[in-house]
Amino acid sequence: MQGPLILDRYRPIEVKGEGGSGKVELCWDTRIMRRVAIKRMPISGLDDTGNIPGLAEARTAAMLNRPSIVSVFDFDATETEAFLIMEAIEGPTLAEIIADTPAGTFDLDVIASILAAVGDAVSFAHENQVLHLDIKPDNILITKSGACKVSDFGIAELADAQGFGKAIGGTIGYMPPEQMQLQELDERCDEFALAVVAYEMLTGNNPFTAATIDESLKRINAFDIMSPSHARGDLDEGIDNVFYAALAPEREERYSSVDSFMGALMPYLGNPAAGLSRLRDIANDNDEEAPNEKAAATPTPLLQRIPSGAASVCSRVLSAALCWWVSALGLSCIDAIGTQYAFLIALLPALAGAVKAPLGALISMLCLGVALCINPSSPLVLGVAVIVASIIWLILFGREGDADANCVLLVAPLGLISFTPLAPLLAGYCLPVRRAFGAALMQAVLAFTLSCATASSSMLHFGYEISNALNTQAILLHSITNPTTWIIIGAWVLSAVFMSLFCSRETRLLSVIGACVAACVMIAAEAIAAWFSSGVWVLPQTNWTTATIAALVVICVICALAAPSRYKGEE
Repeated sequence: MQGPLILDRYRPIEVKGEGGSGKVELCWDTRIMRRVAIKRMPISGLDDTGNIPGLAEARTAAMLNRPSIVSVFDFDATETEAFLIMEAIEGPTLAEIIADTPAGTFDLDVIASILAAVGDAVSFAHENQVLHLDIKPDNILITKSGACKVSDFGIAELADAQGFGKAIGGTIGYMPPEQMQLQELDERCDEFALAVVAYEMLTGNNPFTAATIDESLKRINAFDIMSPSHARGDLDEGIDNVFYAALAPEREERYSSVDSFMGALMPYLGNPAAGLSRLRDIANDNDEEAPNEKAAATPTPLLQRIPSGAASVCSRVLSAALCWWVSALGLSCIDAIGTQYAFLIALLPALAGAVKAPLGALISMLCLGVALCINPSSPLVLGVAVIVASIIWLILFGREGDADANCVLLVAPLGLISFTPLAPLLAGYCLPVRRAFGAALMQAVLAFTLSCATASSSMLHFGYEISNALNTQAILLHSITNPTTWIIIGAWVLSAVFMSLFCSRETRLLSVIGACVAACVMIAAEAIAAWFSSGVWVLPQTNWTTATIAALVVICVICALAAPSRYKGEE
């Protein structure tokens, strides 16, 4: 396609798309000699002040600079037409990918990768006081490298002012009621649209699409949608409540921000890093093969092949088992209960852990703390410390995910096999930095308490029952006054933080490097502790060092089997 230059500079090549707000043309920039995409939007003219209505808002949005947002090179207008000059994206739109994917089979890793990028773009725009107002699959572009970019920021403002477009500058099916009813808008408007896009990827269906605004409003208010977990069997039921909130007709019932919505949604999806590589294949797929079939041909690390539903079941079983063990460990030392009844009563915290891991973890640690307070052989301070620390941990860190609870409680069975150095490494692998710090600190408190309560006097190993020996008080006093204890605790927490920092890039190589750094921190701590004891620097050859090296091997194997997964917005 050849024609006259646009704005005396851009030579049209082909029309890429056309809609209610204008058309997009692929053009050649004759000055810089590169391809650009130009969105051409008819405008009705000037207002009473001589300005084009909505153009100022669109120009503001065009200044957004973010890798997940389509770059805008220029913005110009004549009396009859506005021109948005953008980077040219060679790749499919999300709408094309959804159309080529059988309903309910969209890869969860790919969904996670797309939503992480779109959520980042929308959150960044909101931080800069810009609403998108037209989030939909057609405005989400996939590059040949697999990156996702959101386009048309601020165009809805211009479309609204000009009175063209499918409806109020947005698209029926993705607009919330307040946008269709011309009410004051805030970022929860974009949250609703993003939730519809996420629902559409998961189920292959947009429940609110309609021919008219009134019909769409009726469907939204009826709220008769199929739950995502029912639509596909690889989703945990917890994701349903996330969508029920984000798609609520009343904005007050939705999440307060896109970040909050994404933080609640992402744990139920796949691994964004794995999804990025699969998106790259999808974007470069030029044959008739379905996107999910092409993605399936891409080698995937072993652990990442486990369906999310199966992973969720395993997580719940692990939570129940850990809650049962910790609570049973405490209750069994109460003479009035007895061991057999303690094991039965501990099934209640285990049930709570299976339903809600953080709640189960709190109950089980409270059982341990109360039992230590009651046990005459255990110092009262140990029980009080566990009770107070567990409550603080839950308030500040523990409520944010099942992994937090499991990482904390796992230290108890690891102590039975003298393998506690693995606990902080797992916390760093599974959790973002802030939560890894909290989990490691709670692990250290639990390990210290159990080492004293079981009379082992070592945070590396502790027994399977609370000691009734009278020397527990002396062991506690010795542990508190021994610098080695505080050096080990400091290294414990620091190693988890280092591990989490390296894992934040979500690559297996950096995760292995992070594990090596974290292990070196713990081994160095043992050397420093030995120097405090003897005044001589020696190479550590203790059980702690041996266990640390073994833990390093285990965590490296885990990193090789699956890269860690993070969602940046939850921090």
